[in-house]
Amino acid sequence: MAARAGGTVLAAAAVALCWGSALAADESTHRPGDEGSIAFVLANDIFGRESLDRDFTNGLELSYLGAPARAPGWTPPLVRLLTDEQARVETRMHFAVGHQTFTPEDIELVEPPEGDRPYAGLLYASVGAVVNQEDRRIDQVQLLLGVVGPASQADSLQIEWHDIIRAAPPNGWATQISNRPAAELSWRRTHILPLNGKAPGDLGFGVQASPHYGASVGNLKSSLSVGGALRLGWNVPVDVSPPLLRPSLAGAGYFKPTARSGAYFFAGVDGRYVPRDLLLDEEGQNGFGVTREDFVGDAFLGVAVYFEGVRLTYTHLFRTTQYVEQNRDGVEYGSLSLTINF
Repeated sequence: MAARAGGTVLAAAAVALCWGSALAADESTHRPGDEGSIAFVLANDIFGRESLDRDFTNGLELSYLGAPARAPGWTPPLVRLLTDEQARVETRMHFAVGHQTFTPEDIELVEPPEGDRPYAGLLYASVGAVVNQEDRRIDQVQLLLGVVGPASQADSLQIEWHDIIRAAPPNGWATQISNRPAAELSWRRTHILPLNGKAPGDLGFGVQASPHYGASVGNLKSSLSVGGALRLGWNVPVDVSPPLLRPSLAGAGYFKPTARSGAYFFAGVDGRYVPRDLLLDEEGQNGFGVTREDFVGDAFLGVAVYFEGVRLTYTHLFRTTQYVEQNRDGVEYGSLSLTINF
């Protein structure tokens, strides 16, 4: 099934790239990329290999990214810390609200067995900044605040949704982890490196590499990360990362088109050392928990198409096991994102 999912993405990429190539000849008007934007992300394991509720189940996020001119007065010290002197810099503020749901493997059991992850939900809001230095280096800084446990309302949302679609009821939410406040401060730096002589945002066929590294600290999650992505297609915009949910950061849906339309394929990896993860370190109210893995890796691939500042993206993600007792196949899910520049 994983191979079939990868084949589906590759087929979609081929169609999108052909579409983008056909449009490339009509690229006479460039968009400045200085407007604000909104982005909506839906991630769900229905796109995974087995289409069942297990581990990460569902996530939603709505975000707003402002124009550079709307950056508040406290950002100059941040910009000086993150950028070179005399560099051309754009700073954009980012705000988001989101929700995520996590379940054990068998949701029909009233009492999940020992060794399976506990039920958990996360409700959060975040504020951050995206600092773009000359379209070649982008820093993302974010403060996330939220709550896990019954206060997240994940139990009500999943129970009601399963009732609407007549799916198997999740019966074990009474054992979810207890209410806890959640906080996380994160930073990531991404370098945008053209590989075929095209600068970021140039018209025509382009190939970009974007290595990244970063860190986060907080009771929700603490981690060190390193990875990178490769993008290739027509009129590839200035782009920081695929618009995924956590562990993505402020402005993950950010892209700066310099053409009217384009399409591109992307693939990448991300590795993390995770000494703290609240959603795995806490026991459920039945006293059962799991043994968290310290090292986690992601591989992802996808395709993006944009027209007149509106971008639609599909990303398919494969994640290694996050705890010792987890199904050794790891986690697989898909993510759809819509970004609208205005």
